[in-house]
Amino acid sequence: MPVAAAVAALSSGTRGVLARMWREDGRTEHASVPAFTRMSWQLMGVGAPASLVSGCHRAAMEEVEHAQRCFALARAYGATDTAVQAMPSLLASAASEEASVEATVAALVRDNLVDGGVMEGLSADVVGARAAACEVAEVRAVLEQIAREERSHAALSWAVLAWLREAYPVEFESALTAALKTLETMSAPRWSAPTWQTRAMGADPHALRQHGGPLDAAETRQLWDVRMEATRTQAAEMLRRAGEPDAGEVA
Repeated sequence: MPVAAAVAALSSGTRGVLARMWREDGRTEHASVPAFTRMSWQLMGVGAPASLVSGCHRAAMEEVEHAQRCFALARAYGATDTAVQAMPSLLASAASEEASVEATVAALVRDNLVDGGVMEGLSADVVGARAAACEVAEVRAVLEQIAREERSHAALSWAVLAWLREAYPVEFESALTAALKTLETMSAPRWSAPTWQTRAMGADPHALRQHGGPLDAAETRQLWDVRMEATRTQAAEMLRRAGEPDAGEVA
């Protein structure tokens, strides 16, 4: 946790922004856990190797730890409410919504391209940029861990896609073509500093960055554009090389 002196030196507005930011980061990380759990049984349903299934469970536990670390940082900056949010939609989707192997493959392709290739990759990019600007060692260590593990989650998604391409080439080609069209409808998330600053008047933008605060809108958009282009390129290469050995992963 950040040293007490570093936190005490911040204005109340800046502390309030950081407390809320880390609380919301924790809730976002916590909400990622079910996706990896669900993917594990989807993969088992279509006969995926144990290495991919275990990768899902490892990623889920890493997301749990990310949430715990974010909530701990939120409390260090003064947050009092770090309870997780209930997700009642999970109760309705406890059973598989896919009635066939083909539908499951399509869902896996879509989710691993969009949620894995794009969003997990972008999360690693954004958190890595926050870590690079952070000047508080304890906070930077948390950010670096999250960035490193989010990047491994994106790599897992590309490994899943590579396996699906070889195991279900016909279904994969159709599903990936459709998933690429989904990318065209996506817009950059609004993970920017002004959103948080307006929630606590008087927050110091420079102090926010020193303590691992959010990027500004322009930085986030630049990382988004690079990530989307890299994802499209990698997916297109997978389609072109259908039937060949693994095409690799996005860096």
